Amino acid sequence: MTAKFTSWDPPPFYVLNMPTIYPEIMDKSDEDIDAAFDEALDARLTSLDAQMAHQLTETRVNYISLFDVICESDVTLCSHFDTQGWPILVDNSHFSRQASIEVVAKAKSTGRLRLD
Repeated sequence: MTAKFTSWDPPPFYVLNMPTIYPEIMDKSDEDIDAAFDEALDARLTSLDAQMAHQLTETRVNYISLFDVICESDVTLCSHFDTQGWPILVDNSHFSRQASIEVVAKAKSTGRLRLD
């Protein structure tokens, strides 16, 4: 069955938005910066992600979990910055241009985004 629609959900959401967090931690080490963003990431969205994936399994919707694309094995190991070192979000839930390009490329390369 070919998908008629692709859903990219849910976007990562930070308790404080990324631009608010970033200036407060600029003088920290890379590890501390990653830890601050990991802590600010609203992990409650993982249950929504699981629900959406389950509900759309038997449909013609190609569901792409953004957590699966930007995070490693769990939500505590997410990429918060693009390859140029900028935050992936420009506000609470919108990817920057560069992050969008990288997310689509990763979804294609891992087989999550099917263009057939």
